[in-house]
Amino acid sequence: MMHARFALFLLAPAVALSMVGDVFAATNVIIYGATNAPAASVAPSQGLVEVFIRTMGALLIVIALVLAAAWAFRRSKLFGLVKSGTGHLRVLESKSLGARHTLHVVEYGEQRFLIADTPAGTNLIAPVNAPAAAAMAESAPAPGTFAEKLRALLDGKK
Repeated sequence: MMHARFALFLLAPAVALSMVGDVFAATNVIIYGATNAPAASVAPSQGLVEVFIRTMGALLIVIALVLAAAWAFRRSKLFGLVKSGTGHLRVLESKSLGARHTLHVVEYGEQRFLIADTPAGTNLIAPVNAPAAAAMAESAPAPGTFAEKLRALLDGKK
């Protein structure tokens, strides 16, 4: 029953278009001296399949135009008119501990928290102190260009 309704929904525009075409072809209209009166040899009218293919083609073109307009609107500057609030919440680090178990370091303003994410829920483990500047300086690479670092590495191996 559902398939019949769906087929009827798809075929209704094609049938309507074929009926409208027949109505306009039956009337004689004179425009600038030309008439649409039937010629001596009448060409066969379009079949239902041809009308259906034309209708589906037009529908696909309209859908493609709508999708292109949505893509262009999103890429344009107009999409930025609705600004989201500037959030203070950031996820600094995440570490997966297994299937559906994760640890997160979350920062809110100047505070940091260690949070566990499990199937049972999300729990606060502990507040975390910000790393000292000395610890961050140790992990930072030495200044210099890549060529200098490569040369130092190659000289050290010889």
